[in-house]
Amino acid sequence: MAAGLGSANANFVAGKTYAEVLQRLVNTVAWGQSDGPNYFGWIYDLNDSNSADGSTLGWALLGLEIAQAAGATIPAEVKTRLATMLTAALNTDGTLDYQADGNPASDNSVNVAKTGTALQGLAFTGVAPSDPRVLAAVAYITRNWSAEVNTQSFKCGAGTPTTWNKGCGYGMFNTFKGLRLNGIQSLPGIGRAAGPGPIPADDWYADYVDNLVANQNNPTSATGGEWSDSAANPMGWSCCEDDTTGITALAELILATTAFVQPTTLTLAPATGTGPVGTTHIVTATASTAGGSPAPRVSVTFTLIAGPNAGPAICSETGSNTNTTDSNGQAVCTYTDTNGAGTDQIQASTGQLSNVVTMTWGRHSDSDDSDPVGVGPARHGGIASARQPMGAPPSPERSHGLTRGPAAFMLATGGPAGPPVRFGAPGRAHVLGGESPHTPSLDFPSATLPNT
Repeated sequence: MAAGLGSANANFVAGKTYAEVLQRLVNTVAWGQSDGPNYFGWIYDLNDSNSADGSTLGWALLGLEIAQAAGATIPAEVKTRLATMLTAALNTDGTLDYQADGNPASDNSVNVAKTGTALQGLAFTGVAPSDPRVLAAVAYITRNWSAEVNTQSFKCGAGTPTTWNKGCGYGMFNTFKGLRLNGIQSLPGIGRAAGPGPIPADDWYADYVDNLVANQNNPTSATGGEWSDSAANPMGWSCCEDDTTGITALAELILATTAFVQPTTLTLAPATGTGPVGTTHIVTATASTAGGSPAPRVSVTFTLIAGPNAGPAICSETGSNTNTTDSNGQAVCTYTDTNGAGTDQIQASTGQLSNVVTMTWGRHSDSDDSDPVGVGPARHGGIASARQPMGAPPSPERSHGLTRGPAAFMLATGGPAGPPVRFGAPGRAHVLGGESPHTPSLDFPSATLPNT
């Protein structure tokens, strides 16, 4: 950073890299964590002894999660202490206390927003999405998604249609991050219909997008486009403040393709693939930041832009054509060939980034003479099957794909008078000295082909 940028703090940051400044900020947040002995959290003052505040935790986690995604080092004791704090502040119904009380049977001013913060903290400390605490938190959020089944504390001052989840910026933002960090795609029972396209039913993120798009103020106006608590369809900031700029910033962050750091590169592998028709293919997208670190929680869209299966690539991992990158910056998509032979062009995209690879599907069965890539049934196991008695004339109408070329070995098809057979590229059985002008396939007793 150039001299003068830090004039307000005695040039503290002058001459330092952004990475150095970020690490010092992380160190400050780490120092500001309470020293316990029971509640190692954050509250309104840095390093306030033995305190843990559920709402303050959300902002501390936001900074730490983004810093970690950008490549900063988080001191190990921060996560160890946070895990202890969560044990003291989490309740059996999945909620997070406003002020930790160490009693899991007693809810202390809980709401959807702080439950989203709990999900963030659990993920940040390495707790698996299958953990009962995560499942309880997800169940609580689902239960209170559109109806206030459980009493909500510290609700937004305004909101459409609710003041604790959809319509409340603070609630939506913390829930968005918590669900994304745990890789949760849908919340069964929230009532959002499937679509458009491959979006599955009860997709919580699509429900958030619907809400934000519907309630944006004057989106086509040069002076509009904001979200506001005073608009005809209001959106609140939090329980205690009204801030149009802040509300709009939260809405835009939710609508972005990532919960944390935007990637600068997106790769897709493998570059090419081949396989039998009707089977599956797996591709892996990897998102990275400018510094080369993995970019977690980035939403990646998979599309078959050309080929027999052109359209959205429905990933078995999510039931839609999107998946979210994990802590390694990777998102996997396994899709099935449903339209036969040919070459698919598979595109992975996020924001302005994209990459394309190909997958070629081969012949449908061993009765298909076309065999464009030589992947009949025998190709994968290396076994040629007996379908015609020895000594019978070869049948030009049938063909078998064979595993390995170029020239493997030779057989006789019917005693001394039978023409020898040569197995060669591209995986066919050739009659040597035969009169047929094309390449027939011959049937013979089962034989294992060598790996040449």
